[in-house]
Amino acid sequence: MIPSENLSSKNIVKLFSLKTMTFWGLLVSCVFYVLCFPKWNLGFLAWVAFVPCLLIIPQYSFKKSFFTALLIGFLANLGTLYWVYPVCRWGGVNVFVSGLALLALSVYMALYWGAFGVVVRYGECLSEAWRPFFYAAGWVVLEFVRAHVFTGFPWLLFGYAQWPYPWVLSLSEIGGPYIISFLLMLFNGMVFVLVKNMSKGSGQVRQKILPSGLFFVVLLLLNFFLYVRPLKSTGPAVSVAIIQGNIDQYKKWDASYEEDIVKAYSELTLKAGQEKVDLIVWPETAVPGWVPNDRRYMDWLSALSKEAGSFLLVGAVSRQERKDYNAAFLFSPAGDLSGQHLKQHLVPFGEYVPFQWFFGRFTDVLNALGTFDSSDQSTVLKTGKTYLGVNICFEDLFPSLVSDFVKQGAEMNVNITNDGWYKKTAAAEQHFIANVFRAVETRTWMIRAANTGVSGFIDPHGQVAARSSLMTPGVIYGKPQPMSGMTFYTRFGDVFGWACLLFVFLFLLKKFDRILNFKF
Repeated sequence: MIPSENLSSKNIVKLFSLKTMTFWGLLVSCVFYVLCFPKWNLGFLAWVAFVPCLLIIPQYSFKKSFFTALLIGFLANLGTLYWVYPVCRWGGVNVFVSGLALLALSVYMALYWGAFGVVVRYGECLSEAWRPFFYAAGWVVLEFVRAHVFTGFPWLLFGYAQWPYPWVLSLSEIGGPYIISFLLMLFNGMVFVLVKNMSKGSGQVRQKILPSGLFFVVLLLLNFFLYVRPLKSTGPAVSVAIIQGNIDQYKKWDASYEEDIVKAYSELTLKAGQEKVDLIVWPETAVPGWVPNDRRYMDWLSALSKEAGSFLLVGAVSRQERKDYNAAFLFSPAGDLSGQHLKQHLVPFGEYVPFQWFFGRFTDVLNALGTFDSSDQSTVLKTGKTYLGVNICFEDLFPSLVSDFVKQGAEMNVNITNDGWYKKTAAAEQHFIANVFRAVETRTWMIRAANTGVSGFIDPHGQVAARSSLMTPGVIYGKPQPMSGMTFYTRFGDVFGWACLLFVFLFLLKKFDRILNFKF
């Protein structure tokens, strides 16, 4: 601080300039973060997005570091999660509760940023050579916690910013999305060390950057090896048609539109059948009724799969053993019901209200059908040429759920989802990009059928082979191949996330006595 007796006009200008630079620096981090993700998709900005924060936050006390990072995180998440407000409003929620939902979720997400501010401030206890590792591991730990507490909300993990660049993603087969987040934050930490030491001799800079630089290069070389390594297929390609019905979310359960919905899916399915495809996939809850409870829909689906001459995978609601499920059903070309998958991980406020005793007084589930039940089993479905692992909507955000199917023999994975809630907001694509990582983690093709989009095919390298436009009905064709073998991530799960947690814990144990010397 500048002493009061020295507050000349020159020093006031200098102080004002410093505060202005601090404000703009933090704002740059906020804006860069938002631009990394859909609909902007400027993922290359992620490699330097946090550098201003790493330079500025250590100047503050622990308390101010937390609240500064909290504020930046709040603004950043407000920019990426803005769609929460219109989705609530379209679902009939009043203006006040809709706004409160957006603010509450943004604040919740910002709490992890605030904690990261404390991590950055604590990094001052460490030598600069170790800070990039500590920043990267600390960020991963916070993402890891967010993905698991309160049933988990792993939406837009930092690593997801790299989804447009398949050549960067191969490490995911070892450490899931968390290792890509680690790679990004490690590089941000390296740039921070370089910028901070620009005025020092090159020898000193090399010494401080060498450990993280070498580790970064090792990760890149490993990533390159995994990217160019040939993958093994178990058989010939399977011809698949995805049906994107584009049914308005708020017409799906209106009986007056039932005939239109049946007609739309029948026409698109028979169109796909003319191409002699092996499998036709419908989105989540595409059937405007209960399966197998309603005989009318069973007869319709059976006849449709026969006429198309293909396996038909459909999304529908189901009542079984006095419980209501969001489910997927597979019909054979002979018209028989040959398998089902009942959803395991439900969407908070979309399919159930968490902490009903508290939130129930403010809002109900946005789903017109009310609350659903969850299943505890993942079932692999067999078609004529391959085995399918099917996840429904929100389940694609949880790598372990997708990996479980591969462990049980699935050779390709399918995500069926509605996403009609989101209309043309960025949320539809934000949801889609998670499937890019599920493909790389398991090294299987991902087939995604979304009611209003984004539908498409993603290959085991994370390359989007085909995709649809938003809010457009149609058929998307692809020829994914059944894949064999299990990746490290499929076999062992989040070992990398736990390793980061252990790394941070050991550092805290070793250095905790030094933290007491810092002023709160």
